[in-house]
Amino acid sequence: MRIYSPSHLITPTFLMNFPFTVSNDYKNNVLMDKFKEPYDYDRAFSQFLDLYHEVSKDSLVYVLPSEGSYQDQVYVANLGAYLPHMLFDTVLLANFKSPPRVGEEIVGNKFFESMGYEVIKCPYHWEGEADLKYVRDNIYVAPYGQRTDIKSHEWMRQNLNMNVISVKLKDPKVYHLDCAYFQLTDTKAVVSTCLFEPEEIKELEKYVEILDIPEKEVYDNMLCPWTNVVRVNNKILYSGRKDPKSIEEFYAKHGFETVGITINEFEKSGADLSCMIMHFNYIR
Repeated sequence: MRIYSPSHLITPTFLMNFPFTVSNDYKNNVLMDKFKEPYDYDRAFSQFLDLYHEVSKDSLVYVLPSEGSYQDQVYVANLGAYLPHMLFDTVLLANFKSPPRVGEEIVGNKFFESMGYEVIKCPYHWEGEADLKYVRDNIYVAPYGQRTDIKSHEWMRQNLNMNVISVKLKDPKVYHLDCAYFQLTDTKAVVSTCLFEPEEIKELEKYVEILDIPEKEVYDNMLCPWTNVVRVNNKILYSGRKDPKSIEEFYAKHGFETVGITINEFEKSGADLSCMIMHFNYIR
């Protein structure tokens, strides 16, 4: 009998991790600076379960075991990325730049191998799906300049047959690509174009139709709930904010239902909704 990984399912399939070890003790991004109080764990656990229950309504969700005391382990979007274009089921494992995250990849490696994936570790700093957006075929968008070394892009091209479109992240508040880019469909992407150079946008437009986010929305939020989202079938899950009307209207115009979920306790880590979910497949 042939054994398939979860990536072969026609049901959306994701990875999450219960926030047993989450904390904001080590400030590893500028968005954490304004938070002095520690996590309220009852609140964090409740908000996580709200998100988990919403995601699992229409998908299969695996839960990564909590091993060690990694403060950011719940943010599994940085742990690695499933590579749909590869012949064998493959997960590319992160090589963390952020000190408190170093070692999470050991836990991830054990888990992914137990599920039948071929696991490859990037030899250069690179932080997972949050810094690698799958478009279609062997096409990916990847950033450099904050947590990811541009050398990782050339390594991916040469060793994994990936067509990597490189863009630079310059603002320290935008330290992963999911803060500025969301692949909505195989041909459309939601992009904070004001955060990129014109020539980078022109290069992206060779591969995707860009749905631009109003500049005011980008700089008013700076955790951008427009791109820090997860698509589950025809739903866009986003972190609920005080004024959700604009984001709901935006996605409705493109034929999607939106579901706002309160996860503001996790802002103490400088994190948003998409940080807490890793894809095992892409059902678009």
